[in-house]
Amino acid sequence: MTGLLERLPGRPGELAEAMGDALARLHAGDRDRAPGLESGAASLGSDRLLALVADRAAEGLLRPELLPHPYQRYSVDELIKLVGDGAKVVSDRAEAEPVPVHGDPRLEHLVVDDGDGPRVAGDLAGAGLGDRHLDLAIAHQSVHRHLGAEAVMAFYHGYGRDPDLVLLDHYILMSLLLGRSDLADAPDR
Repeated sequence: MTGLLERLPGRPGELAEAMGDALARLHAGDRDRAPGLESGAASLGSDRLLALVADRAAEGLLRPELLPHPYQRYSVDELIKLVGDGAKVVSDRAEAEPVPVHGDPRLEHLVVDDGDGPRVAGDLAGAGLGDRHLDLAIAHQSVHRHLGAEAVMAFYHGYGRDPDLVLLDHYILMSLLLGRSDLADAPDR
């Protein structure tokens, strides 16, 4: 297996589309037999994600000054309230059925298996069942940062559907607070 970044250098559109396809296949997988997930995998719903954010805050790992500009003006408590309020709003919009999620699908976690094509792999410690928009938010940021804004369109083309923008926005903030974003300059990654 080789990293997709090594396989398709200089071809950002193809790379982004392959990543979208790989993530779509993971999300479409059997909930009980998703690659790397055991039956009864941890739920990565809003309550669990908010608890993880609170744990990071208690450990002193939330540092607003390391976040992108719009979030730097908030205190840690304000960020927790903001993401908590957002969780209430998105709970009505979230898809009813959770899907297998990777939990941290950045470009460097995408590998190529010649027999199966591109697939999301790597450390699945953050994997579980949850809203596909958590993965989409993390992947979206990774594609944008490393391949450019135009490659984001190719990513969603490969994924086969557009995201719900309200959910995507919420999970981008969530991913920043969880330290799973390419946009934050968090020292604990």
